[in-house]
Amino acid sequence: MPFFIPFTGLFTTNHQPSSSLVKKKPAQERVFEIAELLEKILSSVNKTELLVNMQRVSKQWRDVIKGSPSLQKGLFFRASPNSMTPYKRYIKNLKLASVALPFFSVYLFERNDSEDRPFTHVWMRDIIWHFHSDIIKPWLFEDASWRDMYVSQPPIKRIFWQIRRDDQMCHGLSLPTTIAEFEFPEGLRMGDYYDLILGTRGRHQVSWPSTEKWPRGRNDPEPQSRINPDSEARWKEDVRSRAYKEHAIVVEQHIVAEEANPKPSRDEYWNPKDLRKYQPNLRMVKELEAKKTDGVMNWGYKWLGKDSASGMKMFLHRAQKWIPELDDYYC
Repeated sequence: MPFFIPFTGLFTTNHQPSSSLVKKKPAQERVFEIAELLEKILSSVNKTELLVNMQRVSKQWRDVIKGSPSLQKGLFFRASPNSMTPYKRYIKNLKLASVALPFFSVYLFERNDSEDRPFTHVWMRDIIWHFHSDIIKPWLFEDASWRDMYVSQPPIKRIFWQIRRDDQMCHGLSLPTTIAEFEFPEGLRMGDYYDLILGTRGRHQVSWPSTEKWPRGRNDPEPQSRINPDSEARWKEDVRSRAYKEHAIVVEQHIVAEEANPKPSRDEYWNPKDLRKYQPNLRMVKELEAKKTDGVMNWGYKWLGKDSASGMKMFLHRAQKWIPELDDYYC
């Protein structure tokens, strides 16, 4: 996909012809030399053309596109100043979704139509399906432009992360064993979102906040669960409600037993990063504690770590630790 081409100055020259040899350009050509008029014209150009081809016309065109706040917002490189409310939500970056569809919880149709989905799964098999050979090489360029794109406008800023590990699910609850929250004050960019998913094990279920008004009332019947149905179901409903109100993506990570070196490797579709760099973005990490007393399962979440550094270390240990196929951990 050509839109991964990094922005570089390819059309520069040190040669300037003598003014006596330069013929006066027609008026329609001189229009393109006026930055304000060129910006106005480019604002009506298809976003793919704007991102890929228009910037290769000349250094002037590239500079106008990179220097225009409105064009940069339209290309998801600059954050929109608009705020998200229950009545004025956000739009997803469908250009990125057309390449990395599982990350965006959306159906894409012809003529740029789309429809939100409740959730999607990010499996390695899905990544392999979408990132075929002619895409993966430019996608993995270290300075590829997609990494700097916001995932939405206005930018989503939070991720609620839940981890379920099969070697820790002996309490009989349907709750995640570890929960964490990440915040990106300037907005979540695709490079950070992609690194956190590809840098952690297992399957990830991704749920975006609804783009419409909260569809369920707080007095709606809640689903039943077999242990402490009220508290367990209420916790899940509260997470959904908070994710909607705080415009957070919910990532549910499920880690199961697997081969030591499964093929294809994640590293074939990702430039490995040290995820400790997201320590400043970590706002909370907690672990589930459960104990049965008099036939009733009591549970709650306790903080992990004494500070953000130790909390991030513990989060990564739970999100990246391998479960061997032959481990006898089942209850």
